[in-house]
Amino acid sequence: MKDCEKLRVFVSYSHEDRPLVKHVVRALRVMGVVPILDKNFAFGSGFHEQIKTYIAHSHVFMPIITASSMKRGWVHQEIGYASALNVPALPLSVNGALPGEMIGQLHAIKVEVPDLKSSNGRKSTARRTKHAIDRQMSGAFTLKDIKRLVRQANHLDQATFECAPLPEDRTANMVRYAETVADFQDSIPELAGTGFVRQLGALSSFHIPDAPLRHEVWKKRYGSQKRSVHHCRLQREERRALTRLASASGCRLIVNHLIDYGEYGEESRIVRLQSLLKFLESDEVNNVEVAFNTGMERAHSLTIVGDWYCAESVSARAGHGYDQTVFTRHAPSMHARIAAFDELFDDLLGDVKARDSRYVAIQTLHNRIRELQGTNFRDWNLGGAEAFQAMALIHGSVFCHL
Repeated sequence: MKDCEKLRVFVSYSHEDRPLVKHVVRALRVMGVVPILDKNFAFGSGFHEQIKTYIAHSHVFMPIITASSMKRGWVHQEIGYASALNVPALPLSVNGALPGEMIGQLHAIKVEVPDLKSSNGRKSTARRTKHAIDRQMSGAFTLKDIKRLVRQANHLDQATFECAPLPEDRTANMVRYAETVADFQDSIPELAGTGFVRQLGALSSFHIPDAPLRHEVWKKRYGSQKRSVHHCRLQREERRALTRLASASGCRLIVNHLIDYGEYGEESRIVRLQSLLKFLESDEVNNVEVAFNTGMERAHSLTIVGDWYCAESVSARAGHGYDQTVFTRHAPSMHARIAAFDELFDDLLGDVKARDSRYVAIQTLHNRIRELQGTNFRDWNLGGAEAFQAMALIHGSVFCHL
């Protein structure tokens, strides 16, 4: 699971300690983790809200405790917020500064460094600080220790949740969470490629049309039932937000191509399958893997984006959508969710190789659409690559190779 191997450490510090912090950040990068700081924040957005978001998406919270930071109340606020979210804390105590009561029981990493402020920026002092931090931090803990700390919090009951009661709330949250991940990746290059999309349920978000809102495909999609332009816009935003992440990182889908959609009419079933087929045949996302599960509950929907967030629904009504969708951003517990998803996916693939699953899915969808249209297409009895070539010749489609 390479998409969740980059551990994110949010570094909380006083701006007066910036000369010290840059050496701490460098040491963390050498160790193999991705430091996250407030310098990565977006302009024009609330500072405190962004801090909360960054902490919520981190595997570890590292407050740098100095004489300067202990004088400021926000340090205690951030510590309290991380604690409330069950994000593991790893305090760094500098020159004897002791953590407050809130984290006083946690084992702090202790380092002794020269006073950078009184040295007036002398290079010799900066070098001594760098060497002191490198030596003391590497001696106090390693990447294995950080992974162990995260693993200790890898329990589903440690996660905190946010509930989206209605389908429109679910879609709005899905877009907001996905855009947050994209913003992280844009501002922190080390996080590129960590937004791999895993999705289980119905035909996935990738069967939503990426078409103008007045296009006839939207009317056909809902058949006899009407949907507002606002609803369709939200749906399209979900499709686009997840496609943006998948195009950079890839996606793995578990879908049910035999799902009925009877409440919308027969044409709706065909249009929805065609929309998913169009996505698979396009070059929007290079790395796509697909497994079919015709026995899964229609009310169940699961979306996991890297180890950034998870959204799960177990309640849905025909012609209405998913209710009571539960979201979590608890990074330490995401590993267990990803492992369970991948285990199910591999089991559903059977003898089909993951790299061929896209082509097999394309063939399967073509056959299903023709069956529904009353022109049952014969079983090609071809392998994944051969089916891919045959469909390219027959339909004139341009597919992208994995």
